[in-house]
Order: sequence, then structure tokens, then C-alpha cells
Amino acid sequence: MFEKAPHFKALLVFIEHRFYGKSIPFGGHKDVAYSNASTLGYLSSTQVLADYATVITDLKKNLSATDSPVVVFGGSYGGTWFRLKYPHITIGALASSSPIFNFENITSSYSFNNIVTKDFRMCKAIDNPTTENDTFAKLYSAANIYYNYSGAATCFDLNDDSDPHGLGG
Repeated sequence: MFEKAPHFKALLVFIEHRFYGKSIPFGGHKDVAYSNASTLGYLSSTQVLADYATVITDLKKNLSATDSPVVVFGGSYGGTWFRLKYPHITIGALASSSPIFNFENITSSYSFNNIVTKDFRMCKAIDNPTTENDTFAKLYSAANIYYNYSGAATCFDLNDDSDPHGLGG
């Protein structure tokens, strides 16, 4: 992120999670902040997501950047949950570990592992030494793995309409 931000003229902001580090409420007194259910009620994902929304909105306003797009990065709720809860604030999200749709008896218990496996396969394609520094070849290899996960179909051809996701042709 640090290397790519200047290329996109992007501002990187790291928001500290409330109740951690220097973000202890109630005057920074841990003994008060962690003392009972009433004060711990402010230590929730709902509250943290609202904090992020407030910080992003205020930063954009204070920097005269209200029309600037925002992409959030993070773990589960720092990335994906934020995008789901506040889609009007961000144009995208990238989460490093986000099994937020893994619910017992609804999704396969293997779904998270399948996604991680797919990520490693995509990384292997991207890191393929035969593509050298050809960024398009790396992305094309990763897309072929993503859209042909089962391996049952041949790789889609960008020059025809064989891609079921509408990226061909």
C-alpha cells in the first residue's frame, strides 16, 4: 500500500480501534472503560464501524475531498463489513480475512478454506516466473484461475464470448 499510494495520489489513513492503544474512552482510564457492561457497550463492531464512517466522512470534508473515492482495507469488519454497512461511503473494500458469511448450517464448513486455497492458486499464477514483469499476463492468469476454479473448463478466451461472466469479446 505504501508503495502504490503515491501512484494513485492516495491518502493512507490507519484508524485505531476504540478501546485499544491510545483510543481508550472515558479519559483513557482502562479501569473505568473496562469496568462494567454499560461502558463496555461502546466496545462493539457497530460502534467501531460508525467510528470509521465518521472519520472517513470528516476527513473528506476537512480535506475538501468530498468527491474522492475511498477503498477500505482491513480484516473482516475493517474491510468487508464496513463496505456492507456503509456502501455509500466507499467504492470498494479489500479484506485479508473475512469469513463474515460463514454461518453454521448455511454455508459449507469448508468455504473459507476453499477461498484461501483459491487465493494461493491465484498468487501462484501471479508469481509465475514465466510471466516476468508482464502485469497483464499475471492478471490474466489469476482471472483464469478465478473464473475456472473447478478446472473442468478450458481457460476463457478474451477474444470471444466464452466467458460466462461477460468479460470476453
